[in-house]
Amino acid sequence: MAVKSHLLAANGYSILTDWKLALGVIAAIVAIPTNSSLPEYQNRWISWILSCAATLISAAIRSVTVEGVPGTIKEQALAATGGTIALVNFALICSINGLEFTIDYSGRDPTFTSLQVVSSVFNLIASEGSAAEKFLKDPMDKAIAELAIYAGMAQAGIVTGTTTLIKYEKRNHNYILAKIFS
Repeated sequence: MAVKSHLLAANGYSILTDWKLALGVIAAIVAIPTNSSLPEYQNRWISWILSCAATLISAAIRSVTVEGVPGTIKEQALAATGGTIALVNFALICSINGLEFTIDYSGRDPTFTSLQVVSSVFNLIASEGSAAEKFLKDPMDKAIAELAIYAGMAQAGIVTGTTTLIKYEKRNHNYILAKIFS
């Protein structure tokens, strides 16, 4: 069983994968939690580390081809890993946002926190739909999972767009830069 990287394989090279990885790295750098005065600062770091790990694991699974192992197993491994990381990250985000509602701190913005919670729910729906779709066999079940993916992504995009407009109105341009690269 030979293992080879897609960068070395003439027929496996994917410029799209490399761009997604590059954008993932840029998004990770822009999203580094730097404000230690925010609540749940340690959980913000854990969430950031999980997001970085998800990017790296995805890149590793996508870039390695193992001869004799069908692509569906690779896709299922990627889906299971992504789905698990999405669930853990969602729990951390809920912990962070839950505390943001209950304590008073500098820069507190309940509207922004509410929109983050809503966006996180839709992102979780899309992530778990994507993971489930890789394991489903029945065409109707796959169609439902794909509907969950696209509906979740669309709703998360709408909420993120709304949040970005609110941040623009409040002159919080760092948030907008982070969204451009993520």
